[in-house]
Amino acid sequence: MTKHLSSIPKQNQPLRLYVPFNIPKKNKKPSKKITFRIRESNPARPGPRQTIADS
Repeated sequence: MTKHLSSIPKQNQPLRLYVPFNIPKKNKKPSKKITFRIRESNPARPGPRQTIADS
């Protein structure tokens, strides 16, 4: 029983981290944080485009 209880808190921890991540996604203010992530992802996409232009 003690092992079972230890397993439950371990799974609960990742769930708590997931909840705050989902909340900011629905919020409009945290949207700015999401844009920052998209901006970092965008430069990675044009990366291959610049390689083609260099060619």
